[in-house]
Amino acid sequence: MIFRECYRVPVDEGHFEKAIHILTNQYGLVNGTGEPLSGSSRVLVWEDEQGIGRYRVHCRQGKEIDGAKYDTLLFQYFVNEKMSREIFEQDPMGLVLEAVKATVQKRILVPHMCCETTIDNFLKES
Repeated sequence: MIFRECYRVPVDEGHFEKAIHILTNQYGLVNGTGEPLSGSSRVLVWEDEQGIGRYRVHCRQGKEIDGAKYDTLLFQYFVNEKMSREIFEQDPMGLVLEAVKATVQKRILVPHMCCETTIDNFLKES
C-alpha cells in the first residue's frame, strides 16, 4: 500500500491546474487549516464524514531543480492516533492518486519522498 508518494511534473505541461481541479472538484479536497489558499504552494486535505483529515496533498508550483522548473505533488496520509487499520484498508487516498496519475502523464517519481509497504509494517513503524 502507498502511504506517501511524490511526483514532479514539468511546469510547461500545465498539469498543476488539472491536478488541483481533480483534487478539489472531483474528490472534494479542501484547503488545509492554516495553509496558503492559493499561490505557488498550497496544502489540500481530504476529510472524512466526521470532518477528520485523513490525507493531504502538498502542491508546489514552479520549483527550480537542476535548471528546469517543476511542479510538485506530494500525497501523504496523516499518521496520528486517529488513523486505524480500517481506514488504511479503505485506502481513501488510493483512488485519488490513481486519478491524478491517469491525468498527469509526464510525471517523475521522487523515490526518496515515497513510502510503500504493508499496513502491518507501517503501523508497527509508526
